[in-house]
Amino acid sequence: LGCGAGYSLMRASQDLNCEVEGIDADPGSHGVGRFIKNMVNTVSIKQGFAENLPYANETFDIVYSSHVLEHVNNEAKSLAEMKRVLKNDGALIIGMPTSNMAILNYISQFIF
Repeated sequence: LGCGAGYSLMRASQDLNCEVEGIDADPGSHGVGRFIKNMVNTVSIKQGFAENLPYANETFDIVYSSHVLEHVNNEAKSLAEMKRVLKNDGALIIGMPTSNMAILNYISQFIF
């Protein structure tokens, strides 16, 4: 949920042999999905929003979302939707930025 460049989708598909599907508010813009350009037959990124996921209940074994919740309009509804599309024995993986990440990013701008 929130695909970014599609790197996590690509790695899950290629390295872990997972069936993957992505949801992003604006697929294709600002490099969204650029890592999956050569994988068009195995990876799909649909347009959608966390607050209203276009999937049936209990569709996924894993829902992965990194650096998305801080951008949604309704965090509670987004989390409820993630839970809804997740199978009962599934795993929800959420990454959130922290102050440590901001500091490391700031320092890395000077180094690199």
